[in-house]
Amino acid sequence: MQEDDEAARKARAESLHRQIEKIRRGEKAPGSAKPEETPYPAESPAEFIHRRMRELDTKKK
Repeated sequence: MQEDDEAARKARAESLHRQIEKIRRGEKAPGSAKPEETPYPAESPAEFIHRRMRELDTKKK
């Protein structure tokens, strides 16, 4: 049983090492989503909050 655990740990470690190398090379990591294009690319966090609050206020009316 201990050998199985050790083999599983080594396999997982090797998988993680490969994923880290892909990320370092700039490749897409498995399971990571592509960031969506936002319609407001130059928007600051404060501007985003104000815009969303205005949108929610108009939906209430």
